[in-house]
Amino acid sequence: IGGPYTVSKFGVEAFSDSIRINMAPFGVKVLCIEPGFFKTQMTSSEVVCNNVKMLWEKLPQEVRDDYGSEYLQKALLSDRFDKMGDADLMKVVHCMEHAVAAVRPRTRYSPGWDAKLFWLPLSYMPTCVSDYILTVLPTPAPPNRPVDMRNLG
Repeated sequence: IGGPYTVSKFGVEAFSDSIRINMAPFGVKVLCIEPGFFKTQMTSSEVVCNNVKMLWEKLPQEVRDDYGSEYLQKALLSDRFDKMGDADLMKVVHCMEHAVAAVRPRTRYSPGWDAKLFWLPLSYMPTCVSDYILTVLPTPAPPNRPVDMRNLG
């Protein structure tokens, strides 16, 4: 779920870490703000559902058959973004203010209770545990034929 988006966030984190280490000898401080889920257009259930439908329609029929129609229905019924999203975007703004104004800014900021109490602890768990926790959608049955990766998007 959210593959390209999460890949971009990991890239930003790695880039920030790299710049922080490389710029330290010059006295330049680099930090990373890693917020949890906030209610924005990106996390709107309507937008997420429309994107899922659009991507589903672009898949070849045989791939859709491998996943099964119940996979799409579960993905469209998910309202986890609406439930998890924090409406107070000022939490992120306060982190930005602190990062700019503090004498000793933190290396990492994690605004939002879900970031502090769910996502950060989850990142320290064994992969098998985090995968189990994050497995909300049904997994597709393994295809009984080779998968042509060029047709997946």
